[in-house]
Amino acid sequence: MGVHLRWFRQKRMSGMVGVEIRPDMIGLAWAKRNRTSSQLELVGLSGQSASAAQRKTVLGEMVTSAALKGAHCNLVLPPDQYQMFQIERPAVEESELADALRWKVKDLIDYPVDDAVIDAFSFPADAVRGRTPLLNVICARKAMLMDQINLLKEVGLTVHSIDISELVLRNIAMRFDPDAKGIALLYLRGSQGMVLMCKGDTLYFYRRVEFDVEALNDLSRQEELVQQLALQVQRSLDYYESQMGQIPPAQLILFKVSDEVALGLQLGSYLAVKVRELDQSELLADSVEINVSLNDGLIAIGAALRQELSS
Repeated sequence: MGVHLRWFRQKRMSGMVGVEIRPDMIGLAWAKRNRTSSQLELVGLSGQSASAAQRKTVLGEMVTSAALKGAHCNLVLPPDQYQMFQIERPAVEESELADALRWKVKDLIDYPVDDAVIDAFSFPADAVRGRTPLLNVICARKAMLMDQINLLKEVGLTVHSIDISELVLRNIAMRFDPDAKGIALLYLRGSQGMVLMCKGDTLYFYRRVEFDVEALNDLSRQEELVQQLALQVQRSLDYYESQMGQIPPAQLILFKVSDEVALGLQLGSYLAVKVRELDQSELLADSVEINVSLNDGLIAIGAALRQELSS
C-alpha cells in the first residue's frame, strides 16, 4: 500500500529535486533514476540560511548553481507548517470524502477550514484490527502553500508534488528495510524530533518528540536528556507492539547529531531494540555533492527520493 499524498500526481520522472523551505533555511537535494535498477539515487545536497526576504534570491542561486532549472521538484513541508490527525474514515462514497474530511477537521484546526488545504492517506488495515478504518489527515494553510509553490515556479522549478516530513523520512527508512520486516527511525533536529515505524513503503506509526539537540553539549544534563528521550522512544515502541499488534522492529535507525556525543550507544542502553547510529557515509555516496550537515539536509534528501507507489 502506498502512502503518498494526492495534492499533486504526475507520471514517473527520470529525476527529482527535493526542496524544504524553513523559516531560516532552505534545503535542496536532487536525485536521478538509475537506468538499471530504476531506483532514485542522490546526486547532490545543498543548504543555505535565508530569511523570508532572501528566499527567492538564495533559492534561485542554488537552483542555477546546480543546473536544475526546469527540473521537477517535490516540495516537502517541515513539521511546523502542517498538522496531522488520525480520524475514523467517514462512511461516505469516495466522491464525497473530501467534503466529509473538511467537516471532520473544521474544529481541530485554529483557522477557517476554507483557508485550509486538506489531504489524507490510509492507516494500515492490519494495525486497526477489526475497528473502523482510520485515515491520516493532513491540513496546511492554503496561503502558505501557494506562496511556496509560486516561489518554486519563479526560480525555474516545476512543482510535481507536495509531501510531508513523515513520508519523506519513510522514503529513507525503506532503504534500510529491504525485506519490509519493519524498522524504526529516530530523527532529531533543533528542539524536536520524530519517531517512525515503517514496513516497506508503509508508514505505520509516527510521533513527534521533544528533544533539544544542542543541550546534549551540557555534560551535567546529558544523561537525564538521554533518559527522557529513551522513555519517549520506548513508549512509542510499546504502543506499536501492544496497541497496533505489530512485531517489534529489529532495529532503530538514528542519524548522527554530533561527533562528540555517542547518542546511539547511550540510547541503546535504555531501549529494548538495537540502535544503529548512522553517519553521512552510510546514506550518501562519496560522489554526492554536499555543503550542509546531514541532519539539516535529511528532509530534502527524503523528498528527492520520493517513490511513485501504488495506492
